[in-house]
Amino acid sequence: MASGEVFEARKASAAPETVAGRVSTQSGKRKARTSKPSKTPAASLETLTDGKEKVVKQHLKAQRTTKSYDGHVARGREFLAKQCELGRRTKGSLLDDPEFELAFSDKPNKHSPEALVFYLTQKGFVEELSMSTIDCIYSAFKDFWTHLAGSKYRGEWGYDEKAKEWRGNPADSAEVQDLRTALKHKVKADGRIRNHAVAMSYEYMQTIMAWSERECPAEMCCRAPSSMEERTKVTKHLRLRAFASTGFTLFARNNEMTNLRRNDVTFGCRGPPPYHQEHIKVTLAQRKGWQHRTDKNPEADGQTYHIYDQPTKHAINSFVHLKNYTEYLEKYHGDMKPTDYIFPMLGSSGVLQPGSPISNEAVQEMLDWAVSGSGIPEKLSSHCFRRGGAQYRFMFAPIGERWTLARIRWWGGWAPGESVRRTCTVH
Repeated sequence: MASGEVFEARKASAAPETVAGRVSTQSGKRKARTSKPSKTPAASLETLTDGKEKVVKQHLKAQRTTKSYDGHVARGREFLAKQCELGRRTKGSLLDDPEFELAFSDKPNKHSPEALVFYLTQKGFVEELSMSTIDCIYSAFKDFWTHLAGSKYRGEWGYDEKAKEWRGNPADSAEVQDLRTALKHKVKADGRIRNHAVAMSYEYMQTIMAWSERECPAEMCCRAPSSMEERTKVTKHLRLRAFASTGFTLFARNNEMTNLRRNDVTFGCRGPPPYHQEHIKVTLAQRKGWQHRTDKNPEADGQTYHIYDQPTKHAINSFVHLKNYTEYLEKYHGDMKPTDYIFPMLGSSGVLQPGSPISNEAVQEMLDWAVSGSGIPEKLSSHCFRRGGAQYRFMFAPIGERWTLARIRWWGGWAPGESVRRTCTVH
């Protein structure tokens, strides 16, 4: 390891033991086995049906994906409810139809495709979220409707005249598909890169940190807040600094950061002798693509990273920013339970919701806020810290602190087959 290195990481679990040699190699005919009747009584049809649904819900997709999809559907319902509330004030409006408010319910109706079109339009054209986020929202609703009422809401969307009901998946309707195509064309016309987000450079990190510390200086962060407004302001700035520096350090995607819980982070750890250097341990589990690893080896549930102080690199010094943020939360928002999220939702009133992780939309709002406030001429999105951190360690870190592609691949948890070089070199 190069001198001056500031990071370490260790596997959270060891490789599984081999069981070679336990299989008999004897030739010849095997003795026929006689099956014994099961002593377990047959379950009822209702029990089997319920069990099947639970297994499918829990294991068909990765837990992180399920949580992300549920969040998108919940936020879509909130959006629809607000729009319908506004529509009720306008006589004759389409949104004034009581059935429209049920478009995202467990029983899709004739308005469901149009409601999804409105929501995707809001996210894609008005908020200008990335195409990957739009695709995730679309996939969440398609998956939601797919698993309702057996196979009733799968396939082509349309009205069954004989049964007098709507069938198929609203996400597969012509209106929704036309909008998705239009959004993809818009992304190309705008010149935005779909698969390669703008990287967060070290210089951008310095610019954002300098702006944040002008807006919320150290003396404000170290004293008891004089009002709810001040507490909210300090919390937002400390959260930004912790989220950005830790994401940059760990090459993390934003949604990987949102899943961090208090029991994933250990402060006050000491390194090996003779220096016993203080560091923070951060365990990242459920990284993108790791579902395939855990399918093959259930014990391989993540990696633990050792993050040390970087006094000469304040902008990316996660050791300082993560500790300051967490200490402020525990001092002025209340003690955190082991399962509480490190980056929870922050309500409009300034009250934290420790059991609910910050949403991808809220992360994007935080990034937009930082970019706008600091004057950065870029649109930064979900992969900016992952790409920026990897590029920095590969090309831009001081001589002696740069990493090989092999080390970057391991540190960032890239799956076999993923191109690390492209991530590290494409701007």
